[in-house]
Amino acid sequence: MQKITELLSKGKSPYHVTEWTGKQLQEAGYEELKLQESWQLHAGGKYYVRPYSGMVAAFSVPEQLDRKTALRLMLAHTDFPCFKIKPNPEVKTKDYRQLNVEPYGGMLKNTWFDRPLGIYGKVVLESGHPFAPEVKLFGSEEPSAVIPSLAPHLNREAGGKQEYDMQRELLPLLGIEQDGDVTENFFTDYLKEQLGAEANEVLSYDLFLTNMDEPELIGSDKKLLSSPRIDNLASVAAIVETMCEKTTGDSLVVAGLFDNEEIGSRSKQGADSSLLKDIIMKIGAAFGMAETEVNDMLRGGFLLSIDGAHAVHPNYTNKSDITNDVILGTGITVKTSASQRYLSDSEATAVVMLLCKKTDIPYQVQVNRSGMPGGQTLGPIAVSYLPMQGADIGIPMLAMHSARELAKGDYSVEFSGKDYREIAELSETLNFAARELEKTEGFRKELLANVSHDLRTPLTMIIAYAEGMRDLPGENTPENIQVVIDESRRLTNLVNDMLDISKLQSGVMEKNVSVYNLTESIQSVFERYNKLKEQEGYSIEFQYGQEVMVEADEFKIFQVIYNLVNNAINYTGEDKRVLVRQIVKGETVRIEVIDTGEGIVKEALPYVWDRYYKVDKTHKRAVMGTGLGLSIVKNILILHEAEYGVESEKGKGSTFWFELPVSK
Repeated sequence: MQKITELLSKGKSPYHVTEWTGKQLQEAGYEELKLQESWQLHAGGKYYVRPYSGMVAAFSVPEQLDRKTALRLMLAHTDFPCFKIKPNPEVKTKDYRQLNVEPYGGMLKNTWFDRPLGIYGKVVLESGHPFAPEVKLFGSEEPSAVIPSLAPHLNREAGGKQEYDMQRELLPLLGIEQDGDVTENFFTDYLKEQLGAEANEVLSYDLFLTNMDEPELIGSDKKLLSSPRIDNLASVAAIVETMCEKTTGDSLVVAGLFDNEEIGSRSKQGADSSLLKDIIMKIGAAFGMAETEVNDMLRGGFLLSIDGAHAVHPNYTNKSDITNDVILGTGITVKTSASQRYLSDSEATAVVMLLCKKTDIPYQVQVNRSGMPGGQTLGPIAVSYLPMQGADIGIPMLAMHSARELAKGDYSVEFSGKDYREIAELSETLNFAARELEKTEGFRKELLANVSHDLRTPLTMIIAYAEGMRDLPGENTPENIQVVIDESRRLTNLVNDMLDISKLQSGVMEKNVSVYNLTESIQSVFERYNKLKEQEGYSIEFQYGQEVMVEADEFKIFQVIYNLVNNAINYTGEDKRVLVRQIVKGETVRIEVIDTGEGIVKEALPYVWDRYYKVDKTHKRAVMGTGLGLSIVKNILILHEAEYGVESEKGKGSTFWFELPVSK
């Protein structure tokens, strides 16, 4: 209860929610990452990131991460219904100072009258850099406004009116004019006073009017929690507490707390953005996982979308399903819907039920009354781009979206060691996914820059030589024609490699398996390098004891060998020597491609398979290189379920290898 009530009190804007979350995670040993910086992740580490002010993700890294790692994902949202203050909000009516506001989310408007309202959010101030304005968290600390209701004898025809003219009838009262006080920009002056900034420094803001009432236990037995913002800060508090208490296990546990759910989640920090997928991909990339491997991990994972649930209302029992009662205090709810407005299906529901049974947590099932669709949650939004199983769960409550909501007051649950581990591992995935987002974003930018450069370079050469041959006498020579041909081939190779890796990582490329002579195929690779051996003095040797048959996709394995040899040529030493060895070990054949270059430091070995990764940032690739070769190699070998790796030591060259079963 302590964490929940603390957040309900302090989380008066999504930005204050994420600030509180960050402090809790830091106290629990989580390291904060910045989205704009590269991440150095290590096994057993705990991390969190705030990509935007209203969103936070946290994750802890298991001791081992690969495609078979169990992914456990938890989602909730940081926002809630309230009023948002418009730009230039000053309204003067008689001697009253009012604010121009608009509703944020689907609120019960009639419940907001006569409440003590505070102003919370963020204010953006002028700075020396136009793309880096100063952002300050803002909180009035005390009630600053109120929406006064109209006396019933002045509004007899309205009765129990539920609909209001938002532009006229729900404008909050900020204050009254004093004698001789005719300030036009009274709200900006108010912000200036609170912030201690000059008026012209205030550029913009995202500020909300939120209920200042504190949470309290009510009822004859003090078991009912009455508070603003229970939906969905109770879910946030539960996830944060789980993440803070979780110790690192063998699952990747990721928690994502998104903003803007109340208005559809379609924003850069909402669940309908690419943020979560990017984070998970980035986590995988940090540990050398290809996109196909991460997708395999996703498909084997499990997601919990955690949000409030409707309990049966004692005065409106006809608004609930006739055979599935949801009662306050009788357990968490598993939400299902034939329209898939909720994520849960029968298999996912069964998973949640079994976890609850193992941890002695009571549960119940929520189904909306037929003909009443109910609200949508983060779950269906997330799985539209995350191919994984999952369920919607939440605590039952009354008066959802009211200025004060109502739930059961005692949320304490005791977990035993073994059983708690299952729930705790779910939290672990949260931290891990957060850091991955930033990494992926940087990777994408670098990839785009490299692709743009490599496309532009041969095109520039082709255009320059073609124009020279057209415009200048004597330039139409065989040498210049050969340059155009070579650069065209280079461009073709790059485009083909990009298409190949796109197909491999999206999972659409299939194997055309046959039994063939691997030794002969390797020998054919060397025919491509005859000219290079003659003109540049390279020594490319193939050592083998016997010819070997394998069952694989001949063309794709040919690509693997070709790309490994090409990589070795690019990085070999001054002796220009490359060695390929075929070693038969029982029922397995091992292919090694060895160079005599500078080698690779241990810390860089997991990243050499990434697209465009360079151990030596000053190294210039040979004409035939595209920067995608090793990434293609990795994905093809994963497609074949083959073992592969690299052995290297700084100053002693590198050995890239893979193994395939020998075909009898």
